[in-house]
Amino acid sequence: MISSRLADAGEGEVPFDRGGLDVRLDRLRIEGLRCLQSVDLRPASDLNVLVGANGAGKTSVLEAIHCLSNGRSFRSGGQENLIGRGVNSFSVYGEVLDAAEQRRQLGFERLRSSWRGRLDGADVATLGEFARVLAVVCFEPQSHELVSGSGEGRRRLLDLGLFHVEQGYLLKWRRFQRALKQRNAALRERGYSRNAEIWEQPLAAAGDVLAGDRRAWCESLSPYIAQSLDLFLPEFGAARLRWRRGWPEDLSLADALAASRERDRDLGYTVRGPQRGDMRVEFSDGGGRYELSRGQQKLVALALLLATASAMRERSAVAPIIALDDLPSELDVEKQRLCLRWCSGLGSQVWITGTQLPAGLSEWSGSCERFHVEQGVLSALL
Repeated sequence: MISSRLADAGEGEVPFDRGGLDVRLDRLRIEGLRCLQSVDLRPASDLNVLVGANGAGKTSVLEAIHCLSNGRSFRSGGQENLIGRGVNSFSVYGEVLDAAEQRRQLGFERLRSSWRGRLDGADVATLGEFARVLAVVCFEPQSHELVSGSGEGRRRLLDLGLFHVEQGYLLKWRRFQRALKQRNAALRERGYSRNAEIWEQPLAAAGDVLAGDRRAWCESLSPYIAQSLDLFLPEFGAARLRWRRGWPEDLSLADALAASRERDRDLGYTVRGPQRGDMRVEFSDGGGRYELSRGQQKLVALALLLATASAMRERSAVAPIIALDDLPSELDVEKQRLCLRWCSGLGSQVWITGTQLPAGLSEWSGSCERFHVEQGVLSALL
């Protein structure tokens, strides 16, 4: 149980007993992605460190891994910008081993205006098929926006975890999105009709289910976020997650939709519902998202990502791949050690980039490969 693991964990320790290997990349090939023209890696099962100058291509390797999970980079901007100069597409191929040592083959190709994916030699219709095989969470220089930015990023993180631990969650999410789209379209119709009202019943039914799953998932995250922030930001006191479902607590979603119908018609979209849900981290000694410095916001973001990975392992027995971009520049020496210690206990395959090796690497007990990256070329770092 979560509570017993947390209770048994001592100061500076993480509440996990490392078991067998989780899902990890056993081979990675990249062609034509930014400056990476031809990369073929046999990564370590546990930790892979990419070291090189700024602009050498280290982050692009993490982008390639992220593309194998959901077809997109974690960086903002058009995905066509991933295509390298002088080529019309990029491709990423990965061989994934799960905890049962079953080998899966993933292939993703991005052209200027289309994409193609293959799983175990067969074409895939949706990128969700990739995500089901390979889960990735990423900490990068803009991760502070997970705390300071809009709720969209936090909802996306919630949905990532739920997608992997709840077998039917994707169907629930799609059912809600379909009803929301239909009601919004009806709200924008010229000569408003009863169509918007017609869609309120299925929207409310789907929204109640979605919000309930998200609330329960936040409760699963809470002990982990408290534990991780006790390590990374102990000066702010005990931390907790506060969940807001997206409409007043004293109203059912059906009543909230009916009450805001005229306002929604004027705006042309639905203002109440799970699409406005959000989670916030609060501290017993103060320090909400607006009081935190950017560096502190990054620590909260890292804690949220590690808490998500930890809860995923608790619920599904499989931890996602963890990508930590430019870690030595984003965290001080002690925080780097704490982060590596948490990841080691979690059992994820970890990828770290930086202009120098991360602190605490000598304490890492699992397998480790170190690569030097220069002008898009990777070589073993002795």
